[in-house]
Amino acid sequence: MVRTSLSASARRCGILAALLVGVVLGGAFAQDKELAPERIQKLIEASIHGSPVVRPQAAERLIGAADQVRGAVMERLLQAAAVPDQEGWFPLGPDFLRAAAELAPADGSPDGPRAKLWKAIGESSFPWRAPVVQGLGLSAAGEEPARFVAMLADPLPLVRQASLEGLGKLPSARVVELVKSTLATETDDRVQRGLALLALRHGDLPAAWRLFHELTRNDRFFDQPVGQVARLEAAQFLQQAMPEAPHVDGSLDPKSPEAEAQRAALAEYLRAQAGPDPGASQTSVEPEGSTVLGLELRSCRSGEAFLRWTDQDTLWVGRTSPVVVALAPGTTERLQAAADAMGAAMGKKYLTGEAGCDLEGFHWRPDGAKRSSRYLVTKGPKPVPGLRPAPLQAMAQALLLTLPSGPQLEPQLDHLRERIAGLLTDIGGALDAESGPAAR
Repeated sequence: MVRTSLSASARRCGILAALLVGVVLGGAFAQDKELAPERIQKLIEASIHGSPVVRPQAAERLIGAADQVRGAVMERLLQAAAVPDQEGWFPLGPDFLRAAAELAPADGSPDGPRAKLWKAIGESSFPWRAPVVQGLGLSAAGEEPARFVAMLADPLPLVRQASLEGLGKLPSARVVELVKSTLATETDDRVQRGLALLALRHGDLPAAWRLFHELTRNDRFFDQPVGQVARLEAAQFLQQAMPEAPHVDGSLDPKSPEAEAQRAALAEYLRAQAGPDPGASQTSVEPEGSTVLGLELRSCRSGEAFLRWTDQDTLWVGRTSPVVVALAPGTTERLQAAADAMGAAMGKKYLTGEAGCDLEGFHWRPDGAKRSSRYLVTKGPKPVPGLRPAPLQAMAQALLLTLPSGPQLEPQLDHLRERIAGLLTDIGGALDAESGPAAR
């Protein structure tokens, strides 16, 4: 999985974080010296229990010292595996498990660490499937790459994205074939960009045009600059796969003269190298009028959803190539009144729960406001009954009633109400049970 390119300020923060991590762990980060056993254990503990900045850094160091740490990492993994149903692996977290999956030896043992990791990612209840899939893919060999093909149809976008590491080890003709067939139905823009990069790396030059069209995006999900993130990643991927192509700066406003000139130079290069532009294959458009309410759901087990309600009484489902649903007149006005009550009750309590891989985001732009507010409900992989505060419980129930239910011809709308209710239940608790505590 290729990391998104970073702005200059983010790079400076990353450098500072790396220096701080080195200070915290001291000599454990020296790549060229033999690590003492206590240093290895310190790295392992940091990859599990460290801060969000420290954990991935420590995991990378474990991978970099593979021959020295593999035995200790596998021992820790197998100790936790003694707990039934992979629950012993929950506290190990995504960073350690990603490193362990990459380090796990492909010895063919049916009871070895690698076999246990493959079994874990086959369980939908396992919360760290995506990082384990990525780690297994990075070290896949022999017959293993073929096992990642089925993951292109996984319900979780992050698992589909992570599977590309393993798929990249298949023969090039097979990779290009898979990419073309998958892009025909893939709806997540992150996976689409990853597929385009994979095809480019395997010689399918026309795939560069898909990344090229991402450079024009400037869409947002409330205050989240999803279009800018897409531009940054597309520019990075093009630079990786086609280093001789004209440079483009994804951080620029796509309508600026400088950005337009860069795209023009790149387009001329691509026409010469990859053939004519087939045109944009997706739409990333902003709703007409004002987007006043939104629901952002992210679950490490159950997937993601992004919904927006506008003052034009329309519902927008999805972030990229969204499906638009016309609502009954007055629907958004009634929801706005419910949101006003939610905001009054919640006050400045913008966060409920503890940071983790499950998140509910209630986005609300009060009438006339330039910026939106966001109330978050977050937790780790284990259930927390009654987590959602009562005002957000009422808001969730009101939003649900506006969604299409039952079978629908459009895949993104099929059983939408039921699917969103399931996501909400997985994250913040049952919707029909006694609601969580009052905000204040």
